[in-house]
Amino acid sequence: MLTQLLPGATVEAAREATGWPLRIADAVEAIHPPTDHELTALRELVAR
Repeated sequence: MLTQLLPGATVEAAREATGWPLRIADAVEAIHPPTDHELTALRELVAR
């Protein structure tokens, strides 16, 4: 169930990018984008 979105993202874009019927919460809230440190850590994990 979709409960949060990054700033600039839309429910419709999330639906289109998902390969299954996406359930949407009654209240979808905006969350803070990841920090540079968090992005670096994620990229390092993916590169493994």
